[in-house]
Amino acid sequence: MERKIYEKYRKRIVKEGILKSVLLGDIIGLAVFLVTAFFSWFFDYKAGLFIALALFGVISTAATLLFYFLRYRPTVKQVACRIDALGLEERMLTMTELEGDDSYIARAQREDTIRALGSVDHMLLKIAISAAIIVPFCICCVLGLGMATVGSLHVAGIIPSGLVTLTPDYTPGVFTAIYSVEEGGEGSIIYWTGDWSSPTPVSETGDKVKEGEDAKAVYAIPADDWVFVCWSDGWGNPYRQDTVVDEDIFVQAIFEPMDPDPEDSEAEDSANSEENSDPSQEGQQGQQGQEGQDGQQDGEPQEGDAQGEGKDDSNGEPSANPGQSGASGARDLSSQQIVDGQTYYGDQFDDAYQSAKDRLSSDSNIPDDLKGHIEDYYESIETGGETGRDGSGSEGGSDSGD
Repeated sequence: MERKIYEKYRKRIVKEGILKSVLLGDIIGLAVFLVTAFFSWFFDYKAGLFIALALFGVISTAATLLFYFLRYRPTVKQVACRIDALGLEERMLTMTELEGDDSYIARAQREDTIRALGSVDHMLLKIAISAAIIVPFCICCVLGLGMATVGSLHVAGIIPSGLVTLTPDYTPGVFTAIYSVEEGGEGSIIYWTGDWSSPTPVSETGDKVKEGEDAKAVYAIPADDWVFVCWSDGWGNPYRQDTVVDEDIFVQAIFEPMDPDPEDSEAEDSANSEENSDPSQEGQQGQQGQEGQDGQQDGEPQEGDAQGEGKDDSNGEPSANPGQSGASGARDLSSQQIVDGQTYYGDQFDDAYQSAKDRLSSDSNIPDDLKGHIEDYYESIETGGETGRDGSGSEGGSDSGD
């Protein structure tokens, strides 16, 4: 009888302990669920929601058992104290202390306690749960339910991840790309579309390019007799396209005048040299020498020629020194016939002519038509020179003989 009455009250207290353990275990489980589900949503890990649910079940169950057996499992003494709080004035506590005592006083005390319990309804023993447990549990339930909803929508692809949602929208900047020709250079810059038939010059004010996008392709074209060197930032290709623009662009195309072709310069120098040594001029010089000799034959001596007769005063024979003879007077000693200001070019002609013929005969790289021109050139000089040298000399000899 005593045991049955006691058990009615004890069950109420056990229910209270179990409920408290469940609430506290759920609080811990929900906290773990919230953290796991939040980071899974934030970093776009869809499988994290299922992991969070599994952790909630395991951790809340383990925590509930621990709380009950370690904290809220009621003992006999705790049950007695709770029953006495209903107005039994510690009768239950005394009866538990005298348990096993069969004395008259102990029996009398137990009988008194049973009569008192009969007048107290066990339902008056209320299940008490403090607000310190209920409030955190309610908060965790609301947050857990909300996080479960967010995670479910994220898994279904209805809402984006937290990293995308919480990151503020970024407005890309706009930059200016200006391409121009360096001052002093001659050339132009066009937008490169691959079509040379319709070139479009670049804008002088530049183009607007959104951050991260590519600028228009351009091409630097030098003017005639000018050459492209590089861009002012060191880029050596006339074609360029700046990609992934993240700052303003201002570059210039550098052009320089084209250097003359060395082969063209050599050809021009050769032409000038041939022009200066025109055979017709040399023929004229030989003719002038002949006219000078004719003048001497006509009895008109050259001014300043002390021995214009071309013979010695003693016996009438030609002078042993050709430089003092009348024939030598036929030489045109003008600057056009003098080498280095002292040597008469005709004295070196034979050596030069022979050297040229040897080279023409031995060098197979010289074309035949060029060989013919060179031979004609030397022959023209030789023919004109003989008129002024040999012909005048022979006439000078005839005068002396006369």
